[in-house]
Amino acid sequence: VDSEPVCLKTLIEEVRQSCLDDKKIEMNVLIDEPVAIQANRVSLLQLFQNLLGNAVKHADSKTPVITLSGKKSSNNYYEILLHNN
Repeated sequence: VDSEPVCLKTLIEEVRQSCLDDKKIEMNVLIDEPVAIQANRVSLLQLFQNLLGNAVKHADSKTPVITLSGKKSSNNYYEILLHNN
């Protein structure tokens, strides 16, 4: 599997536009700095599409609020958290 630097914020914005634009969903992305992670771009895109799709599907309200945040951990990994109502 080929990997390349992938800008996380850009990828998440692409997923938001392709999957969530036509729905009544509030999405907050709390990733302050531009983060590029080494990954297979297509696989990462599919992962976020599935995660966000499931967050919407299993939300408790008719107008879901999804919050996606990220932070660099002490061991040079990047931790991504997804919350929905």
